[in-house]
Amino acid sequence: PGGKSQVEYWTEFGAYLEKQGARFRAPKPYPSNWMAWGLGRAGIQLLAIANAKEIMVGVDIDSREHPTWYRKLEQQRDVIEAELGFELEWAEKPLNKFSMLRLRNSTGIHDKKSWPRAQKWMLQAMDSIDRVFRPHVKELDDAPPPEMELSED
Repeated sequence: PGGKSQVEYWTEFGAYLEKQGARFRAPKPYPSNWMAWGLGRAGIQLLAIANAKEIMVGVDIDSREHPTWYRKLEQQRDVIEAELGFELEWAEKPLNKFSMLRLRNSTGIHDKKSWPRAQKWMLQAMDSIDRVFRPHVKELDDAPPPEMELSED
C-alpha cells in the first residue's frame, strides 16, 4: 500500500491496541510498512510489519552493536520456540545492521476487510514474542557465546 493507506492501517492498529488494553503503546502512524517496540534493552526490538502481500511479527537484533546476541538466542532456539508454541524464521545477517527473526502470515493489508483479522493475529504474535523473549533478552551479554555442545549418542 502507499503511504496514505499505511498511515491509515497503523492508525487503526493503534486504536485496536488501545481498545484491547494491550501493553503496547499505539504507534505514531507514519508511511512505513513497519513499527517497532522495545524488548527491555537497547539493541533488540519487536517489529510488526504490514504490506500488501503479508503481515509479519518479529525481532530485529542490532548485529553491529551486539554481534553475539543472535547466536546466543539461536542456541536457545528449541526452548524459545517451545515456549512460543510456533517456529520462527531465523536469519543471521552479519554483514547487515540487523539479524532477524520472523513469523509470517499471508494476510496482506491491501483489502481493508482483512484488517481486523490481521490486527488480531499481529497482536497475538506480538504478545507471545514479547512474553517469551523478554526474559531471554534480559540475560544477554556481549561475551562470546559458548560453543554449542555436541551430544554423545
